[in-house]
Amino acid sequence: MLFERVEQKGLAAYSYLIGDQCEVVVIDPRRDCQVYLELAVNQGMRITHILETHRHEDFVLGSQELAARSGAAVWHADRQWPHVYGQPAEGESWQVGRLAIQSLSTPGHTPGSLSYLLSDAEVNPWAVFSGDTLFSGEVGRVDFMGIEEAPR
Repeated sequence: MLFERVEQKGLAAYSYLIGDQCEVVVIDPRRDCQVYLELAVNQGMRITHILETHRHEDFVLGSQELAARSGAAVWHADRQWPHVYGQPAEGESWQVGRLAIQSLSTPGHTPGSLSYLLSDAEVNPWAVFSGDTLFSGEVGRVDFMGIEEAPR
């Protein structure tokens, strides 16, 4: 199994590689995507899917470039906004080797924010990747949609 967190220095943003049995999913890749290709190759794995948790306004995602370089499919959040690449991830799930990943609707940071639930081979929940929606002990930046929407 591969579980790797990649930090984008200066932005406090993280992306993740989740892999099992030669398959890897990348969540919220940064623009300079060579790191993901190298990590996957070094583990003898290939990137099969790229998942976005939300539309990022604070940095440029590397989804399109990583897809072009790896052949992986891109799945994006915020289906109500026009995208020129990929497919909406809301309501979808994926197998990554023996692992399962399920999209969860978690609006707040953006209207269509998604989180991804990772479960092990026995379908036991193991981790949730929430983008900027949930943090330990609080929620993340729900004020972006207007302070009047924050309580909802």
